Amino acid sequence: DQHDYRVSSVGLEREGEVSMEKLNNFLSWLRQEKGPDLFRSKGVLAVNGLKEKFVFHAVHMQFGASPQEPWKEGEKRRCKMVFIGKNMNRAELNEKFDECLVR
Repeated sequence: DQHDYRVSSVGLEREGEVSMEKLNNFLSWLRQEKGPDLFRSKGVLAVNGLKEKFVFHAVHMQFGASPQEPWKEGEKRRCKMVFIGKNMNRAELNEKFDECLVR
């Protein structure tokens, strides 16, 4: 039984909102480029124009996402995601995710 020490997790947290269009591009890139190495990912995101928290989760290549409960009055809109897999490039994931942010 060999252990694979290349498995790691990368967490991202940003204040602010993402663009839905750019988020979709990011998730497509993730599936195409990282799919086989990505075991699990999940996130709670503030999407520009959505009153609800956008909850995203994936196990291997099975992705699901849907709006959930609304952000509370005065609650800071932010994005949090975590990726677990092999050969996760923290800098690359951060850079690609930052492209989704609404500036």
